Amino acid sequence: MGKPDYTIDLTVNLKSMANMAHMSGKGEQRFKVGNNMCNVEWNVPSAKVKMNEISTPATVSWILKDNATGKQLNRTNILEMKLGDIMTIKLYNDPNSAHPMQHPIHIHGLRFLVLDQDGKVNNNLVWKDTVLVPTGSTVDILLVADNLGLWHMHCHIAGHMGAGMETVVKVA
Repeated sequence: MGKPDYTIDLTVNLKSMANMAHMSGKGEQRFKVGNNMCNVEWNVPSAKVKMNEISTPATVSWILKDNATGKQLNRTNILEMKLGDIMTIKLYNDPNSAHPMQHPIHIHGLRFLVLDQDGKVNNNLVWKDTVLVPTGSTVDILLVADNLGLWHMHCHIAGHMGAGMETVVKVA
């Protein structure tokens, strides 16, 4: 595959939780998904409860970041396509974020193919609207702009979407 049209980093900003960031590498449980080892949320009960109590959009921003510009994609910084465009997007889930975890990325109204994951070609090409991006993984998708409109792209974990991990794909 050639150079992608967009590279989008999946990451987090712990705005006023710097004192909790040290926990991201401790107390996590790992499990295997395919050939990838993934982290789940903090597994130490007291840490998990504390993180959930103080994790609000005011303290945590989950981010879709345009790697080329460094800008956060959101409801004003959006992806734009023309009807009939075919775009390649590289989704990279930052394993060095303050809270590494998997993200199911969902796009409304459009369809895509998963071309590869971590450089391994996907030979089972089927249309999708959601793809799981494990911690530390890169997933390349081929997005087809075959439906006019403004389409929501977001992490399917409601708390992440509500705290900023969302944008719009405009097809005009």
